[in-house]
Amino acid sequence: MLDADDVIQLYEGWKTALANGNLKALEVICDTDFIRTTAKGAMKSRAEVMAAASSGSTVYEAWTSQDQRVRFFGKNAILHCRDEVKLLEEGCAITREQRVSAVFFWDDGAWKLISTQATDIALES
Repeated sequence: MLDADDVIQLYEGWKTALANGNLKALEVICDTDFIRTTAKGAMKSRAEVMAAASSGSTVYEAWTSQDQRVRFFGKNAILHCRDEVKLLEEGCAITREQRVSAVFFWDDGAWKLISTQATDIALES
């Protein structure tokens, strides 16, 4: 059975696949009903996430996670973490610090990512 380190590695695999535009890996990792809720509140389907990943309009320069916490609920696992993402989005440099939740579930012999949700962390002035 999966442990917390395995869930963290699944999340790292998703980040790597997304950053590299690896559609085959995203197909394996993400459930067909996958939903990504961005820090701006937009909901993106698996198809929309994959189209964006393959478009090259976003270039991930660095993406690190810390403070990972994993909880299991039967055949479900929820990862909470703090991510720092440095990217170029349509040529504009952006750095985001976010709280992220990722939900995984066991389906027919494999763990699948069903959703992610990111919330920007307000920067102190």
